[in-house]
Amino acid sequence: MDLTEEKRKEIETTFNVPSLRENQVNGIKAICNGKDVFLGLKTGSGKSIIYESLPIVYPSATIIVITALVSIMKEHTQRLCKLGFKATYIGRDPTEDDAINEGIFKFIFASPEALVGDRKWRDVVTNLKLT
Repeated sequence: MDLTEEKRKEIETTFNVPSLRENQVNGIKAICNGKDVFLGLKTGSGKSIIYESLPIVYPSATIIVITALVSIMKEHTQRLCKLGFKATYIGRDPTEDDAINEGIFKFIFASPEALVGDRKWRDVVTNLKLT
């Protein structure tokens, strides 16, 4: 699969950017082609749009973002919700646990400890539908 011009424009419109940078396009294309991506750039350089754009390219996808800082989870969750995406983080609200388990959210942020150290969340991640 490749990143079509139509999907690229939709990403730019959704995230209110005039155009994607070359490294962003290359990262998205690599993921579309089943490759692992490591992108080491400074804070604020636009790394997040690579994973944030995936529900546009793959509408049925659930994106799991692993980060150690709750402040990053909160910031990104709020931003994505404002953009119209369903996003949460593990530990945010225990009443959301069932919704996470049911695949309601497009984005789930979690700490490494939550995903590795808690069998419940390991099972949820293991059982997510991958399309």
